[in-house]
Amino acid sequence: MLSSPFRWVLPLVGLVAAVASFVAGRWGFGLAYLVAAALFAWGSLKVPSIGAALDAFRRSDMRRVREELARIRTPGRLSPRHRAYYDWMQGVLAADDGDVAGARELLDRAAAGPLRSENDRSIIEYQLAELALRQGDAEAARAYLAAARGRKARAEVLAMIDVLERKLPEAS
Repeated sequence: MLSSPFRWVLPLVGLVAAVASFVAGRWGFGLAYLVAAALFAWGSLKVPSIGAALDAFRRSDMRRVREELARIRTPGRLSPRHRAYYDWMQGVLAADDGDVAGARELLDRAAAGPLRSENDRSIIEYQLAELALRQGDAEAARAYLAAARGRKARAEVLAMIDVLERKLPEAS
């Protein structure tokens, strides 16, 4: 997924390359660039808000996450990968609203989806551990944290996992 401003740069570059190719008399290249530009533009229109919602989430701007997700009128038509990210952001919003059970369900569904990176999956598992701990389910929290720790996660995520593990009650 591309960031919001960048997702329109690729179609623009493709369009410019198409025009330059047509002017140079290279019709085959021009047509190929034009098709590529159209596909990039279609992809940006089809899923305009998932990337923007993730950007807002990274900035902790929940109001903007809500606005971006509200623009997605038919989440059932999203690709499996985009649906996983949609469920992740919906789960974050549910947790923000205090709906811990709903958040866990959405985050579980997101974690089972085809996410782009192991780091993203580890963040979701960390969030699931936080929610399980809020519900008093230390064993589930421990299992989520173990799964998150076993993935290729960035140092910042591993540090968050360390902090949450210290909050867990001792195993009985």
